[in-house]
Amino acid sequence: MTWRRSLRVWLVLGALVLVSCGGGEGGGSTPPGAEAGGDGAGSGDGGGGTTNPGGESPGTPNEGEDPALLPTLSEDSNPTGPRLDLGGRDYFPLNAGDSWVFSSSEGSTLTRRVTNAAADGKRDLEETDSVAGLVSQLTYSLSADGVVVHDPAGAKDDLPELYRVLPSLIEYPVPFYPVDGVRRIVRQGNAGVDLDGDGKSDFYRFSFEQVFKGFKGRTVMGRTVNTAHYSSTATATVQLTGGVKPAHTVVAQEEVYLAAGVGPVYMERSAKRETGEWKVAPHTLTLQSAVVGGNAVIFDTDGEIVRDAVSVTDISVSHNDLVYDRIGNVYYASVPAWVSAVGNRLAIISAQTGSVGYSPVVGSDPGALAVSASGDVLYVGLNGSGEVARFSLPEMTLIDRVKLPVYAFSFQTNAETISVSPIDSSVVVVSLTAPEVSPGHAGVVLIRNGVLQPRALPAYDGGNVVAFDPAGTRVWGLDAYAGSLEQIYRIGVRTDGLELESVVQVPVALPSIPQERNGMLLAGEVVLSAADLALQATLPASSICSFVGNIPRIVCVQNGGGSGVNKLNFFSDPYTRTGRLSLGMTADISNWKLVPGPRGQLAIRRYGSVTLVQDPLLE
Repeated sequence: MTWRRSLRVWLVLGALVLVSCGGGEGGGSTPPGAEAGGDGAGSGDGGGGTTNPGGESPGTPNEGEDPALLPTLSEDSNPTGPRLDLGGRDYFPLNAGDSWVFSSSEGSTLTRRVTNAAADGKRDLEETDSVAGLVSQLTYSLSADGVVVHDPAGAKDDLPELYRVLPSLIEYPVPFYPVDGVRRIVRQGNAGVDLDGDGKSDFYRFSFEQVFKGFKGRTVMGRTVNTAHYSSTATATVQLTGGVKPAHTVVAQEEVYLAAGVGPVYMERSAKRETGEWKVAPHTLTLQSAVVGGNAVIFDTDGEIVRDAVSVTDISVSHNDLVYDRIGNVYYASVPAWVSAVGNRLAIISAQTGSVGYSPVVGSDPGALAVSASGDVLYVGLNGSGEVARFSLPEMTLIDRVKLPVYAFSFQTNAETISVSPIDSSVVVVSLTAPEVSPGHAGVVLIRNGVLQPRALPAYDGGNVVAFDPAGTRVWGLDAYAGSLEQIYRIGVRTDGLELESVVQVPVALPSIPQERNGMLLAGEVVLSAADLALQATLPASSICSFVGNIPRIVCVQNGGGSGVNKLNFFSDPYTRTGRLSLGMTADISNWKLVPGPRGQLAIRRYGSVTLVQDPLLE
């Protein structure tokens, strides 16, 4: 929890003020460091070099001290049970320059700002009140276990022995502990300093308790935002040895609500002395604006944070299909015959620079494209001649052409989609279309080393969008012409062609190329089990989706449909959204295609253009 300075340093200073003002017994004199601006009982990075007023090292009782007041105790306990996977959602952004502005129920404004992000991973966070000025300076660091706060009790200068035994703690653990589980940290013992001036070392006790209360909606910046709710209590006690041995305690409480990608959006804070007197009166802090990672925080209508992609480059090129060659680090786009000067060629787009070049003529009216996993072969569907041409890469030398079948004895078919076997670049599967017929799906065929295989799937069977599975033993087909419910086909690859194994209906609005990864089959906006085709999850409606990155992360583009801005939604699994990017455009996506490129980049095939999107969420 981010306490104000008056809560952090007690905590320490609060207890000292009580003593110096006569609120406690045992001398009434002001101990060293209790004056405003004082540095406490000394300095030292772990307390080891700090001496107490009696000249002994910290933690060593002075002669005549009562050792039973607060015996040494160190206790850490964590909730049991399965922890909650956050799916990559970052509830604690702390980038250099990040800032958050809160309105206080007390009438002031509180600004939090990351003022420094050091090379060692530490972040300095300041809180400034519009009335009181600087109220807090804290140092954080991020670890694999969560967000670490350094000197959580504000004890380094005034209670160096407490700082020695508790130099830091994990303020927010990752993954989250189970809902309503209590996490507790306790430190107590000899303070190693004389706070009340009686010549004896006094004692301290510090405890931190935290409960994750679950996910709750809160109204923030005019939107209902899903937040993670934490309840935290810090209790600090100074046990004096003079007179009747008074103990002075401050209890600080904070309810904090954290939004993914933003951090705290709403807080309730208070601090009370053991007398019942408020040290910090109860008040609330509500987020008014924020800048995180260099982007102004904007919540979408459904309460999710949305920001612009780091880079969006639109390249004007009329084309029929788009594929990425990871070996050459280029995209190939098939340019139709009607485009003057460069028709019947392939546009070759640099993934690094976005520059465009063109190949020699590849045939009549190039359409569907596919590149082998090894990057040695490129297949091009030629709509003008009803063929599939195979070219070697990178020299673009023609290897062979295969004539596709005639549909209904009179209509020449073309390749609608092509997929290359991941284990043999001489094997491709082709879904067929007959342009003169509507709907034009005309079956699925297999080509082995330039030879059309005899076993094929007939018209209206097998799907008009096809792709091999990772093992090369099956083909997945998605049928966009089956009515309101599309169909997914599992097709076996045989030595002499293809064999239909099973088919199920799936609720897909916008078809896209089926993709299998880690046992998950992604088809349109649905995720199925590749083993039995059981529905696992449904992603945002009216979306086209694709796997991206080396882990099974999913990106979906939502349909703006002329009424909204197109957005990219990111999922670490089918159930957990981890981010959202605005593309800054409004368009119908029904003819779009998502093509993952190099790390951190996604290409979008649009009518008349290719859009390259660059962002860390794509890595």
